[in-house]
Amino acid sequence: MKTQDAVAVDAQPESASLWFKDIRSDKTYILSLSQCETGWTVTASYGRRGLTQVTENKVERVEYVVAKRLYDKVLHEKLAKGYRSVEDMAAAHERRFERAPVGPAPTRARQPISRDVIFSPELLTRIDAKEAALYARNPRYGFQQKRDGVRLAVCLQDGDLFGYNKLGQRVLLDVHLFKVLTAFVKENNLNALLIDGEWEASGLWAWDLLQFGGVDFRERPYRERQAMLAKLFSNPNELVHVVPIVWTTEGKLALWNNLQENRAEGFAVKDGDVPWCGGRAGQHKKMKFETTSSFIVGPKPAKRADDGHRSIALYVIDKGKQRFVATCKVADRYNVPPENAVVDCRYLYAHEGGGIVQPCYFGVVRNDVRPSECVAEQLKYKQDQDEEEAA
Repeated sequence: MKTQDAVAVDAQPESASLWFKDIRSDKTYILSLSQCETGWTVTASYGRRGLTQVTENKVERVEYVVAKRLYDKVLHEKLAKGYRSVEDMAAAHERRFERAPVGPAPTRARQPISRDVIFSPELLTRIDAKEAALYARNPRYGFQQKRDGVRLAVCLQDGDLFGYNKLGQRVLLDVHLFKVLTAFVKENNLNALLIDGEWEASGLWAWDLLQFGGVDFRERPYRERQAMLAKLFSNPNELVHVVPIVWTTEGKLALWNNLQENRAEGFAVKDGDVPWCGGRAGQHKKMKFETTSSFIVGPKPAKRADDGHRSIALYVIDKGKQRFVATCKVADRYNVPPENAVVDCRYLYAHEGGGIVQPCYFGVVRNDVRPSECVAEQLKYKQDQDEEEAA
């Protein structure tokens, strides 16, 4: 049996980055054991790979022995459920490419290294269908599918490979993406690289090339930048994809119809003649496909009951029972509807058996719709292919 002194000597922070993937699931679980001034804390971050992660403190400010016991228990349970170490899976992935990174690969994705804003990504200005129809007839503008992930610009600078999030903060890259891009950098003997895109469960979907080696492309028109990017990644790659763009009216209308029929998020409208400009400059647009459904206002889940937000909880009837689908903010210009009221909300799509994405309450309380009519079958579900990728 160890003495208290022996335990103190052994006490040290630990972390484990795990990944689980099968036909329906692709998710990560990061477990950490860390010390603060008042004790030890066990924290878990988990969720679908490529999407926003949920962070939870399993225990905080306790003795090391208590925290360590819980850390080992949770880790054992996850491994028993089929999770594997990211490092082990990355090693198998690396063997496929027969490359080795120039430095240690990060094990977490998109966690801000600091709050400092270093980079200002281009942001899209929202338009409606009437405006989008005008751009469809203008050959200066191209249409691209609007990706549904997390904004990520990839940067190589001074031998360091990292990313920028939507806020322009420096972030770590997913370990698998890091390795693939390291191989790409080596193959092209690069000393600098800057690519803008979106990170999803299926990989990095890139749409802009801002720097390649010693050449800065930001002053060149977008049409040229996108063509160069497509040429660089013309060979199929497991984790890096280029978002296609169409410039003809026929092609743009066909893409519009296809995306809407397949219940995609929407499309981006890109001005092919303009140089890069950080921020929301208005030169590039977005058109989202939203739908409206009726929901029952119910109690907030326990974890969100005291979040301090001016919001409501939305429910639908699923298999005869009320099922929570989302919380939705209520703007100051609207009264907060009471529980059991039926309200209309706009949203992008629903996940089968899960919640709805980006709900928006616009002040409509339905006195002509019964709660029993707010059924799950009314919801617009995301296309099957993306459901499998995001699960």
